Amino acid sequence: MSKIFNKKYINNVIIFISIVYYIYLMFFSDVTLDTGKKELENMIMLAIPCFMLLFYSFNLKDKEERRNILITYFIFYIIAVIGFTGANFRDNVLIDAGISERGINLIPFSTIKQMLISALGLKVGLYNIIGNFLMLTPLAILLPLINNRFMKIRYFLSSIIFFSFSIELIQYIIEIGSFDIDDLILNISGSFIFFLIIIKTKLINFFYI
Repeated sequence: MSKIFNKKYINNVIIFISIVYYIYLMFFSDVTLDTGKKELENMIMLAIPCFMLLFYSFNLKDKEERRNILITYFIFYIIAVIGFTGANFRDNVLIDAGISERGINLIPFSTIKQMLISALGLKVGLYNIIGNFLMLTPLAILLPLINNRFMKIRYFLSSIIFFSFSIELIQYIIEIGSFDIDDLILNISGSFIFFLIIIKTKLINFFYI
């Protein structure tokens, strides 16, 4: 009976239910708030219980238990990224607007420029640019907390490059999007800048309290 009311157990149940609902909304449901930002709405829904679990882990004294929760959170985060890129709502809109195409773009900043001057408007362009810039920033906290090795720039940067490259490659291979150098630039620069901020200012120590 005590297990049922254990915080860790409750948080995991909440996260699991949220993940299932998230996958349903992203891949099977047509439910939308008509804002044109369906992926963002669903990711926010997923992020709330995920952050409950993440902040709960900050109060744990047992380092191994804490690390296990962070790894679990990392897995949920990857699922969210797969949902965001794989559901393909955003990419279809960009392709229809002529901003991108299913293929390979190796010309830096060409897609970013098209987003800013497209017929979809500056607001939509900025939404996509900022979304790509922020998409991998949670890794700037998660990876160093899971393993101290990732506090070193070379390890963190190489992992981010690998992760971002893999996302773009998978999208291209299974034809749910394109391989775009601009996505790599935004993904990597966003997470790396955030990483430098929390490491150089010692903000990372806040998460060890």
